[in-house]
Amino acid sequence: MASGVAAPPPLNAMPSLLHPNEEVTASPITQTASVSNSVYPSTLWECLPRIKISEIIPEDGAPSVEYLKSIDALWDCLTTHGAAVLETCPEDAALLRCALESAKIHFRTNHNRSISPPGLSQTMSQFMGYIGSSSKEMYYYRAGRNVSGEGDHPPCMSDVYRYLGRASRAALAAICRHLHLRSDAFWSLLDDCPLPRNEISSSVLLATHFRDSIPDGGSAQTVKYHEEFEMGFITLIASDSPGFQVLNSNGSWYVADIGLRAGDLLLVTGKALEHVTTGLCKAHAHRVIPFSSSSVPGFSKRVSLTFCLMPRDTAILDGSAMAEAGHVSSAGFKPIYASKFLKNLSNQDSAEGLNSQKQDKRPYMTSDSALRSLLSDPMT
Repeated sequence: MASGVAAPPPLNAMPSLLHPNEEVTASPITQTASVSNSVYPSTLWECLPRIKISEIIPEDGAPSVEYLKSIDALWDCLTTHGAAVLETCPEDAALLRCALESAKIHFRTNHNRSISPPGLSQTMSQFMGYIGSSSKEMYYYRAGRNVSGEGDHPPCMSDVYRYLGRASRAALAAICRHLHLRSDAFWSLLDDCPLPRNEISSSVLLATHFRDSIPDGGSAQTVKYHEEFEMGFITLIASDSPGFQVLNSNGSWYVADIGLRAGDLLLVTGKALEHVTTGLCKAHAHRVIPFSSSSVPGFSKRVSLTFCLMPRDTAILDGSAMAEAGHVSSAGFKPIYASKFLKNLSNQDSAEGLNSQKQDKRPYMTSDSALRSLLSDPMT
């Protein structure tokens, strides 16, 4: 059996997206990028090694050599680059491609509908439906009990939800084994599998259509983009075009999904996993800056599918599993209910969004900041 870690393709085999005379610069903590001709330079993208999902699925018996190599490679990617690339089998890759195309058609045929915010009695942890702004539109899909808007979701969402749920749990188990924990150390913090009757999933699948891309022009322009952290445990992203930037361990932004093949998944970790691993598995900041379709022939406005493996609201996030495995826990990672933990993160993100809105008075930024506040407020 071949090893689950595929070597990065040579640079001359990558898509012809980069031009040596075009420049993007950004300081690590700011939200401003200086853009010239809307194409990224080779210094701001990295070709991550590809790790087969089939090689990190936990099985009975002694671990194989491929499994041990794959979980080590996954950890190295996450700690160094802040992201990893998972390779799917041909059948699952076909499912993801079909779902992306279906989502693109769905947004194209429903682009004039209005925002459907959560009801007063419905929190964002239960929200399912369509919501949009001037720069992007999203559909929240959750499994379980019927909720408002269920019949209007893009096709294939339920199949993709089940597949990405399995893949994200396999990735979480691989991280646990690298840390010398039981592979199911954190599963009690997740939804039961399968869900009990009349329950709505905590984890969510988002189909997103980005209306805007980097402005295409002959002179440099300044564009503001919101940087953020994932809140849950594991986030898996499939997209039809590049543009997902990650802040790596060196403090540099890079394009993490520029070399992905059709059906590949980009993996990033979130703040909940950072908390229960007492800071060992750190969440890295990221932002989405889609490529301009005019700069990259064959690319249209970016469409992505994002699965977020989230803790249950009633779960208690703490470092007990790490302490039992002999890891030294920091005093900064105290036990906290997942609902309060996520609310604190949401409040922080809302405050950052409002500050960004005050600094930039352009209409599209105002509406996008309003969207972030709506999505982040659990009591909307």
